Amino acid sequence: MCYSAEARFEKGIIIYKDDEAIRETLKEANVEASDINLEAVNSKELKSDPNVPPRYFNFDSQPLDYIITSLGHEVGLKTEYPKTSLIKYQIKILKSRNKVVKKRIRRAVNQHSLLELLHDAIRLGIITHAEMTAQLLGNFYVGSATDDAMRKYLDTLASSSRPDNVVLSNET
Repeated sequence: MCYSAEARFEKGIIIYKDDEAIRETLKEANVEASDINLEAVNSKELKSDPNVPPRYFNFDSQPLDYIITSLGHEVGLKTEYPKTSLIKYQIKILKSRNKVVKKRIRRAVNQHSLLELLHDAIRLGIITHAEMTAQLLGNFYVGSATDDAMRKYLDTLASSSRPDNVVLSNET
């Protein structure tokens, strides 16, 4: 991503590394992966079992650099983008001689599971807490009975300070 001198966001790119997000973005934009020359990484698996979802994110470690291939688009100060902005990006990152830097780069571009997010949150601190919380809420909390009870409780608390807007027992 790029930023201006006043530290305001101006223009950048988003590269998707979550295959589910890539498939969903292509579906919502009504774009075929072949139209933008984006090949499935797991083509052998797709030939043997057509029920396997295609994977498009590719991380390749070459002798001199890392090569990342995925779907992406430019972003700016708007909220909607045309489907023609979706293109295949190939990013080359020069490998460092420092093993610690190599490990950080490799970890940054790999897809993270829930356990890896928990490990990062415990090990690294607050940096990944928002991502971990969103993952946990999405997997366990949203749409559950706990979610419904908490929403009703918060609505009741919010309406208690306003006598003209009382939440009744059958509402929400």
